[in-house]
Amino acid sequence: MPQIPLIRSSQISPFLRFLEQIGSPTTKILRQANIPWLDFEKSNNLIPEYSVWSLLEQAARFERSEDLGLQVAMQTDLADVGLLGESLLKSPSLSDILNNFLNHIRWHSSSACFWLKIDHQEAWFCRQGIPVIEVGSTQVELYTLIYMIKVIQQITGQQWQPTKVYLQMKAMPSLSACPLLSEVPLFFNQQFTAISFPRHLLQQNREQSSKTKAALGQNHDSWQDNLPATDLSGAISQTIETLLPHQVTCIDTVAKLMGFSTRSLQRCLAQEELNYFELLKAVRREKAIVLLKDSTLNITDIGYQLGYSDSANFSRAFKEWTNFSPRYFRKKTLKIKLHNNDNS
Repeated sequence: MPQIPLIRSSQISPFLRFLEQIGSPTTKILRQANIPWLDFEKSNNLIPEYSVWSLLEQAARFERSEDLGLQVAMQTDLADVGLLGESLLKSPSLSDILNNFLNHIRWHSSSACFWLKIDHQEAWFCRQGIPVIEVGSTQVELYTLIYMIKVIQQITGQQWQPTKVYLQMKAMPSLSACPLLSEVPLFFNQQFTAISFPRHLLQQNREQSSKTKAALGQNHDSWQDNLPATDLSGAISQTIETLLPHQVTCIDTVAKLMGFSTRSLQRCLAQEELNYFELLKAVRREKAIVLLKDSTLNITDIGYQLGYSDSANFSRAFKEWTNFSPRYFRKKTLKIKLHNNDNS
């Protein structure tokens, strides 16, 4: 069964900011990547990584830049990627910051594969690319490499450089011109991406408190409760949930975002005895119940959030699911909540 990697939209925000700064037509590039509707301000949105990597490939081609990922990473601070950066900026030592990265990266990507390898007096911070996605892989590797170096520099200081660097990509001579790699031996066409450093640095502590730009008050628990799915039905359901408010929930759109043809996605679902329209209905039903219980949105707005063009269609569907109208269900739920509060 093919893997459908998902990623938080917050991870692509640095690229969009960079493209806007250099005057690149981001709207056109997003349209070419089939995600013109995506709201990147909602950092907890989960989207297929294929569509994100496709976006990076389109942007690099448009700008005629072989190292766009590197340029973006050089201008990106740890705090620029939301909760991941926030957790790293609070780490007191190199060992802590790497462990925090390894523990928290799964909040942001279902396919992220990072690990720490200890080899005698040498340590390696490693990353494996996603074999099922080839488009945009060079830009992703360049961006990730620089970000990995910056994670370590949070403790060691900005002048630090790795002892060696392994890269999965083909040779790129211009890479040695990067200030973070100017004196580093680079080895291309490797099985994984890795940066090495002396093992004793793991015990090094942060010299001074970090001035974090990370947003405060973000709900870590909500992210933990909604980790990127690793199974087929979960990945499709989470993608549908992101698409609902944009009125683009047809199977053709979902398949394209995941890098499949519609027929291929239908075949994968059939092998799991799943049906796309049943998944869509289940996501809408669960989301509707949550919004009716816990939000103050009116019925029309809830219907719109679920991808319905008018409240009548939403009300009809909700009654089929629950035998209640949305208005009656909300009223009944409110009575139960008030009754429980009175008895507590």
